[in-house]
Amino acid sequence: SIKYRLDSTKVFFVSGGEKYIRHQVFSVDDDSGNVTLTTPLDRENFTRVVVDFLAFDEGTPPKSTKATVTYNICDYNDNRPQFTVPSYFADVEENSADGTPVGVVSATDGDLGSSCPFPGNLSNLNHDLRYSIVGGNVNDVFAIDAVT
Repeated sequence: SIKYRLDSTKVFFVSGGEKYIRHQVFSVDDDSGNVTLTTPLDRENFTRVVVDFLAFDEGTPPKSTKATVTYNICDYNDNRPQFTVPSYFADVEENSADGTPVGVVSATDGDLGSSCPFPGNLSNLNHDLRYSIVGGNVNDVFAIDAVT
């Protein structure tokens, strides 16, 4: 029968081109070869995980083979957007013309988006921000560009 195991010296997390070795991230069933996670993965920490797996028979002498699997970590929308400052203040001259710029708000999102190519993957949207005015805009005096 064939048995399976991780090559524990070959588990790399890849972030920004740098490789980091970590252990006990995956587990492989010795008999079936089913691979499971033993700890959650976070795309904001690592974009890929490279793992070497071994399969070997129980013959005499035992024979083995190795396969390298690269896992692309797909982003999950796990970070809330944050404004760069909690409150904004601006002065507006009375009788300003329609369309006069009166300020800029800015936010960031810790989600990186994804490079996962499977159909229906919307995780690239995790990083795209949209802006809207949700209160205090009596008579719709203010407008905001939803994208910029």
